[in-house]
Amino acid sequence: MNRFCIYGAGGHAKDLLAQLIFDFGRDGVLCLVDDFESGRQQAGFDVLDFETACRRHPKANWLIAVGDPSQRLRITRAIESRIGEESAFVSSRAFVAYDFAPAPGVQVLAGCCISAEVTLGRGTIVNLGSTISHESRIGDFVSISPGCTLAGRVRVEDEVFLGTGATIMNGTAERPITVGRKSVVGAGAVVIRDVAAGSTVVGVPARPMGQAKC
Repeated sequence: MNRFCIYGAGGHAKDLLAQLIFDFGRDGVLCLVDDFESGRQQAGFDVLDFETACRRHPKANWLIAVGDPSQRLRITRAIESRIGEESAFVSSRAFVAYDFAPAPGVQVLAGCCISAEVTLGRGTIVNLGSTISHESRIGDFVSISPGCTLAGRVRVEDEVFLGTGATIMNGTAERPITVGRKSVVGAGAVVIRDVAAGSTVVGVPARPMGQAKC
């Protein structure tokens, strides 16, 4: 039986917890982990610090419910050094294409659509109701917030954060639209051209912060 420890106790942890309970029942969740506010309960589950959770549940599957990509990478390294590879989770209420194979740490939540010829790097989260269309390549530790649309032939590099409802328009086979490493796409932004690594873009169409027109 799949039984999970959830690293995190904030908003994404609540969303993930609800879906694990739907798919595996309450017995499928062992605890939540919060190193800053442990020793309490949340939704009837113990909230433990990381060391206590490792000792108490040595055979657990681990999922990281932390939205910040760089923090998720740090936590993944801690889990790998102590326990081993993080698990993946694909909600039973998500649609995934015939050729999809989740990497370690990938989460695909309810209402998502992952189309054909899409790859997700390790530790990437595709949150509620998001769509990734054909021939798209998503890097490691990317956070795709609820309601995002990636319209096909898109490249998203490592540790990118896409805000709620962001849209990346489709590229071409010869020139996919690329969102550069460690960049941020603001909520509701519509990306129609490449986004430079390390930049923040907002608005419709998306422009670098400070250039967006209200």
